[in-house]
Amino acid sequence: MRKPCLIALLAMLGLFGVLIAQTPKANTNLENIDIYSFDPLSGHSADPTENLKNANAAYQAADYEQAARNYLAYLQMKPSDSGAWYNLSCCYGLLGKPELAAKYLQRAYKNGFRDLEHIANDRDFEKVRSSEAFSASMDSLKTWNAKRERYSGKLEYYPLKQFQPYRLLLPDGFNKEKTYNLIIGLHGFGDKATGFAPLWRHMEKAEVIFVVPEAPYAFPESEVPQFSWDPFLPRDSEISKLSYEYTAQYIVGLTNHLKKEYKIGQTWLLGFSQGAYLSYIIGLKNPRTFDGFLACGGGLVKEMMREKDYKSAKNLKILISHGSQDKIVDYQESADAAKLLSEKGLSVQLHTFEGGHSISKDAFPLLFDLMKTKQPNK
Repeated sequence: MRKPCLIALLAMLGLFGVLIAQTPKANTNLENIDIYSFDPLSGHSADPTENLKNANAAYQAADYEQAARNYLAYLQMKPSDSGAWYNLSCCYGLLGKPELAAKYLQRAYKNGFRDLEHIANDRDFEKVRSSEAFSASMDSLKTWNAKRERYSGKLEYYPLKQFQPYRLLLPDGFNKEKTYNLIIGLHGFGDKATGFAPLWRHMEKAEVIFVVPEAPYAFPESEVPQFSWDPFLPRDSEISKLSYEYTAQYIVGLTNHLKKEYKIGQTWLLGFSQGAYLSYIIGLKNPRTFDGFLACGGGLVKEMMREKDYKSAKNLKILISHGSQDKIVDYQESADAAKLLSEKGLSVQLHTFEGGHSISKDAFPLLFDLMKTKQPNK
């Protein structure tokens, strides 16, 4: 499954706190479904966004036939969405249909999905990877990619200062002379600030300020705005390591700016998926800036932490929330993080809920209860 696209949309499913109803299965034989012969309105919504949500929900429920039908319905209306083409290919991979998986993988590439490393390691293709059709398709992608890099140039990065947007949400009756707790929301991989900001519906009665910064790295060649907190490079590359450092400086700098603009009590991070991974890094390394963090559907990258980070963060409050049926980020990552941090002497609470890769609305009361508890002196 293409994590970037699905994470962004599942973040929306989680924040609205509703279940997406599954559309009835059409009578079309799945073996013969094709984008140009498939009737998108046959048992499906006329709204492409609804079809995409239904497709992602069906994938999470492991109903790959229904997911494929909904992706096809969506692609009839939005044929340039490379992520949907890729997810459709994944469905056929999971169903053990190598020819269809290969066919739609090539369409995904031609429409802009060109992360060959992700494709090579995607477990959704385990059933078809050794087939002749899929192997031939992968060879074609490698050939196309080599030609493309030759004539379009290799993607590189150069650091510069720029103005980065963020979304500010204030409680009703906001009074600038009053003290409010501040929550910094870190969206998931492939999402954007406007997609994450509606989480406010779970917070607006809590008398807090909610700020959602935009991640700094736009998806290359994506027609739909999508963003990442780090560049699209291996985690152990020098630029990738520096990017985490710069991103942490960005979030801490923004937080300090807001503390000058408003009267702030406690300051918390709230991260989902990639944003959750970032919450661990930024929160544990900056305990003088933040009082705690809520990490949803993400894990702790131990290689990026030092022993002194755990020691200096002893007064930090940590809430971890993760769905037990998450197919994108394994629940065990959160369980392992909670165990490790507890062993390091940190205050950790693990909230497990029945669900997939989403944000549980039940995590918010737990967050606000933690905010009410007395904070040790820093």
